[in-house]
Amino acid sequence: MRINHLRTWTSHRNLTLVLNQLEDFEGASEFFNRVVPRKWDRFEKSGVIALIDLNHESSLGTRTGVTIPTVDPRLNKLLDVDVRIILTWDADMTDMDLWIAEPSKEQASYNNNRTQIGGMMSRDSTQGYGPEEYLLKKSMKGKYAIDVDYLSESAPSILGPVTLQVEISTNYGRANEEKKR
Repeated sequence: MRINHLRTWTSHRNLTLVLNQLEDFEGASEFFNRVVPRKWDRFEKSGVIALIDLNHESSLGTRTGVTIPTVDPRLNKLLDVDVRIILTWDADMTDMDLWIAEPSKEQASYNNNRTQIGGMMSRDSTQGYGPEEYLLKKSMKGKYAIDVDYLSESAPSILGPVTLQVEISTNYGRANEEKKR
């Protein structure tokens, strides 16, 4: 049963990303509104990332003249940041760790989730699929490096290679937003 809940979370988020690309902001919002208030057995922290996504969809919808209802109007607050990085992967019961090396030479990770320049790392997702997220409100000039550590795998059998997906957004939540995958 837990696997079904997990797949539901992953499926909802992936579907909303597709709907977003198709500019179906109402459809994307409908699925995010299912994810945000729901209690997820192993992935309770995913709701926070989904809430950030939901408010992003709402903002995109507003720009195109579509009013998108949210779970609770008190939670309706667009988070705009200079940098947002999301890591997801396709294997259950695995622990991938997102590491971001900042120009200051400090490294953001699960064990250093707040950096001197303002980088914030989400809680560590240790049981598969992610997501893990890095946010930086005001970026520092210089080079940033993304690294992923394959920490462990506790699945009963090795399923094969794990596929990672990293989405990098600059000017996230702003009119000049850019995304790379």
